[in-house]
Amino acid sequence: MKKLSIVIPIYNVERYLPACFDSCLDPTRAEDYEIVAVNDGSTNGAIDVLREYEAEHPGVFRIIDRENRGAGLSRNEGFLAATGDYVWFVDADDALDSDYLGTMLDVAAQTDADVVASDSTFVEAGRLRRFGMIEPDRLFETRDELWEAFLAERMPWSLWAKLYRAELFEGLRFDSRDFIAEDLDANARIFAREHLRVATTGCTGYRYRIETGSIDHSFDERHLCQFDVFERVVQLVHREGIHTTTSPERFYEERMLNCLRKAIEADALTPGIRRAFKKAIARHR
Repeated sequence: MKKLSIVIPIYNVERYLPACFDSCLDPTRAEDYEIVAVNDGSTNGAIDVLREYEAEHPGVFRIIDRENRGAGLSRNEGFLAATGDYVWFVDADDALDSDYLGTMLDVAAQTDADVVASDSTFVEAGRLRRFGMIEPDRLFETRDELWEAFLAERMPWSLWAKLYRAELFEGLRFDSRDFIAEDLDANARIFAREHLRVATTGCTGYRYRIETGSIDHSFDERHLCQFDVFERVVQLVHREGIHTTTSPERFYEERMLNCLRKAIEADALTPGIRRAFKKAIARHR
């Protein structure tokens, strides 16, 4: 039984906040818990919703109010203020099933894992579908086997749907320049650590909301920062001497193709974006 810190960066999304907060309150099988809500300069009524929950749940619900600087820097402030043994990152427009956190805490206790990763449910236009990009009921105890799953995309690189031992974030900071790929960058650095234990579960209790036109599901020049993150992952694998059958170069190619697909679907292949793709491909070669 450990203390759990739930960190929620918030920018607007006022209408989704009650469902998100209610689903995070009173997680089962947590000895103690706190919700650290970081208001990233919201311009609508989000701060009013935050104040209501702070008043209703004193000592549990904590607010950090700051000017808008992006989700990555909000997460930095959130986990620096957190006091739990485990930290959980939740997006403000998502929600959790009732016993989801309890299940994740149980897996952490049973396996003594540093990270617990679960499957999840995507919510789009009222429809639900299972994410399905995970090997359930695994315990990764070597770095090579973890990276084999990571590079082959059988271990999601999102921050959400993962429970982390808080000490893993000591010295680790999110970079605002990597706002569209900060999850990948952070997990790559964490997963590169020696003697890391990562457990998985097929539980789908994290409900990830997909909004049409959202930053994760569109493409413009802001997305080009991903290319540097992909390159850093390749360099990290070679620098650390990680051995996998799936090469980091193949991972890079798959990620670039995914970006290209999104750019084509968004009709975003402007001359500048075309040049960025050509430059990234040439650098990789």
